[in-house]
Amino acid sequence: MPTTPSASSVQASAALTRADAARASAHTQAPQSVARVDAPQQKPRYGWVDLAKGVSIVLVVLLHTTNFMVGRGLADPIWHEFNAYAQPIRMPLFFFVSGLFVTSAMSKPWGEVLRRRVAPLVYIYVLWTLLRFLYFTFLPETSGTAEAAYWWKPLEAALRPDSGMWFIYALAVFTVAARALRSVSPPTQLAAAVALAVVSPELEFDSWAWHNMLSYFVFFLLGAYLAPLAHRVATGSTVPRMAAVVAIFAGVSMIFRDSDVLRSYTIATIALSMLGLVTGVLLMGRIGELRVLEPLRWLGRRTLPVFLMHEIVLGTVIAGLLGIGVGLAVGQRIPAGPLVVTAIAVAASVGIHRVVLRARQPWLFTLPDRFLR
Repeated sequence: MPTTPSASSVQASAALTRADAARASAHTQAPQSVARVDAPQQKPRYGWVDLAKGVSIVLVVLLHTTNFMVGRGLADPIWHEFNAYAQPIRMPLFFFVSGLFVTSAMSKPWGEVLRRRVAPLVYIYVLWTLLRFLYFTFLPETSGTAEAAYWWKPLEAALRPDSGMWFIYALAVFTVAARALRSVSPPTQLAAAVALAVVSPELEFDSWAWHNMLSYFVFFLLGAYLAPLAHRVATGSTVPRMAAVVAIFAGVSMIFRDSDVLRSYTIATIALSMLGLVTGVLLMGRIGELRVLEPLRWLGRRTLPVFLMHEIVLGTVIAGLLGIGVGLAVGQRIPAGPLVVTAIAVAASVGIHRVVLRARQPWLFTLPDRFLR
């Protein structure tokens, strides 16, 4: 299955901050990254869903940190191996969880779907594509992508996403597609989505992001149509079931990685990702309510600012340290180097987001209300 290059898919599911305080049940409404919520009361939420989002965004940041650091000789390439093993869980789980939140949207009028679900995503995508372009253009040493290569890049991004913002782009496209296909039976939709994932590598797209989107659409639809089942599976997860699936996933992954199967057969990557998704749901369901994991659940409710800012933060921190002569090459001998930088990028992104909100500038992360009326 295609993977994000040294850019940043996922998978925010991102989360709009203003939606946090007034969200309907976790399987019947839009994710925080998709729209605001009209329900005035706060309803119970599923801990495993928040945990899945928190874990997914950490894995996304770790992937981009690894790409940034290894590409500059600042971390051991073994981290690429770790990310390769996490790949069948990372984006399938992120898109699946995102799909959990669009079930109700598929029955709403087009006007409401476009205004409250799609417009916020388009706004965030356009705004942060421009902000990232400007930042990386004026401070190219902080960039780990080619999104500031030439001045028309932001215009090109309207049709060919070429950065970590592809995940937001995909959520907008997937939401429109799910609403447009609501008259088609779910089994037919899922079969067609699997077919698209299988043929994706053979299609002549000049965009890795579009290949990724074709590969991951099926997981979004699975979340949209199997929300009740997903919650039953997660809440019914037991230690033996979780351990068995984790062991099977680990064993199959090692077999696949030691052979040419994943490189030769797309259906094998889809099957492994399906197994990774089941593994993720059972694992998150079993540990989703553990008190010690509350920081990750908390983060799962605030994925959008981390998703939008982490590449800027990690690029700026590393470029700054190198600029003052700090010898970061020692990071190759520190196994936890990318983990440390990942933690810094996540914490700084959340901190900057809080400062921005205290400065009363929420427009950086959410579509202003006047555009939703």
